Amino acid sequence: MPSPSEYLASNSSSGFNPSGVATLYYPGAGTDYGPIRMVLEAMDREKYEQPFRTAFLSVYYVDYSPDATLEKIRKFLGSELPQNLDPYRSYIDEPFTGVELSPEDFGAPLKRFFSDEGMFKAADQDFFGLRCTYPGLRLCVTYLKTEALATLKVMTRKGIHPNIVVLQDHGWGGNWFRFSGADSPLRKVLKVPPRYLYVGGNTESWPGYNPVSEASIDPGQGFEFPHPRTLFEYR
Repeated sequence: MPSPSEYLASNSSSGFNPSGVATLYYPGAGTDYGPIRMVLEAMDREKYEQPFRTAFLSVYYVDYSPDATLEKIRKFLGSELPQNLDPYRSYIDEPFTGVELSPEDFGAPLKRFFSDEGMFKAADQDFFGLRCTYPGLRLCVTYLKTEALATLKVMTRKGIHPNIVVLQDHGWGGNWFRFSGADSPLRKVLKVPPRYLYVGGNTESWPGYNPVSEASIDPGQGFEFPHPRTLFEYR
């Protein structure tokens, strides 16, 4: 089977998204840049004669863990992410400071971004949002310290429907919050099924999706024992 990026490149079609923009959503992302690098590789015009057909890659990373501090994520977007996007660094003009976002930028009150489900309660939360654009890569990354399900509801109300979703059960054995399987609360929130799921080896896919790539290990996971990931497509 092809690698995830090879499959994206070879199976890209104009029907992927009428807007011409690929939108990737990664709940519990931390500073894992692997999915971004995988899609950028599929978009590489020098590597593929017919690369992944998208005008732009819009990425939403969402993580409300205590480790996701403003200082840490500012550093991730401003220096660590660009430094780790080899061989694409030549397209990046540094430095990046990022634009700070507020709930009003999404037309929603602060409480809409949090939920009393999961490990941390809404009352414990401290919102921040950062957005960095990398024009040479046709890439925009939005990082929100918010709860994944509540945030996805806000996004869908704004007409933002991800077409690539990363499923990676994190935490202590995946017990923090599970986004996988038929009963996934994330799956129930989505009004439009994403065309692709990018699924970690410790994580169960959703019904209606079939594997279309080999399993491969992304750089950037930050785990001692990183999980191989497989691309699944909605059929």
